[in-house]
Amino acid sequence: YERRGRAMRAQMPKERTMFFFGWDALRMSVDTRDCTFGGWLGYNKGIYNVDGVPPKTKELKPRFAAVVHGQPDYAGHGKGHGTKGYIEMCERVDGDLAKVYQGFLDAGITPENSVFVFTADHGGLGMDHGGYFPQEMNRPLVIWGKGVKRNYRIEYPGNSCDTGATLAALLGLTPLRCWTGKPIDEAFEPK
Repeated sequence: YERRGRAMRAQMPKERTMFFFGWDALRMSVDTRDCTFGGWLGYNKGIYNVDGVPPKTKELKPRFAAVVHGQPDYAGHGKGHGTKGYIEMCERVDGDLAKVYQGFLDAGITPENSVFVFTADHGGLGMDHGGYFPQEMNRPLVIWGKGVKRNYRIEYPGNSCDTGATLAALLGLTPLRCWTGKPIDEAFEPK
């Protein structure tokens, strides 16, 4: 995210961007000066809280927003991927996503005028990840909204770098030479 954040600030200086994070490692890898707003998700009794996202979305009406929820990762490492505790945490995060999505809709940011992307950084196996098993390497990637093919399944195996490249392409950013990955053009209607 760091270099893409700087590219957004350089190439879209007047656009509003918003970045909420709930994963400690991002605090060190994202320069929040690259965003109109950058800050932590709420945190109470070991659980992230997204209640601050909808009002900030309504206030800023950002061109780009990222909400990174670290709770599934912590549950995977602490309880094991695919366990009852992990599934329960994912269900809670689904409720959080519904709140965040409703906040976008209330701000007038809808699938008719925007593109929404839901993804994760990795899968998991047992209490770990980083190996070469499909459960560790596969992750969800759901894209919907303006210009996105409906009910389309991406067939080729992409990776996290492709997700970043796709977001950059959607924003019209000129890729930096150091970026890897290719935009997932097949997911979009021809222009």
